[in-house]
Amino acid sequence: MRTLKVVGLGVSIVVFMVFVIQNLAALSHAEPLRLNLFLFSAASPPLALSILLVGAFGMGFGLAYALGFLDRRRLKKSIKLRDVLQRRLEAELKELRNLPITGEPSGPAGGKTPMGSS
Repeated sequence: MRTLKVVGLGVSIVVFMVFVIQNLAALSHAEPLRLNLFLFSAASPPLALSILLVGAFGMGFGLAYALGFLDRRRLKKSIKLRDVLQRRLEAELKELRNLPITGEPSGPAGGKTPMGSS
């Protein structure tokens, strides 16, 4: 699996390099970034398309990292709660194992069943 990741990363880098080389003139073209809402309108100074692409990639990477971080925190909390529950149940089981056996066994666990029932 690790080899597959390395090969995939290498292919991605090569494809990205080919894209940049073939579109160098278009990527250096400057365009303003505009936002037009009903009550608000804004525009940035002209920026190169390459800077806009890197910015969009960075924002996407940051959003994905934040969502992954929140998911990891949720899963760690879930694991911690399950560990606490497991320790509590193990302690209860240990207490039950140390209790003396009293009375007749009940049901199939005792090995005997009443006559006529299966």
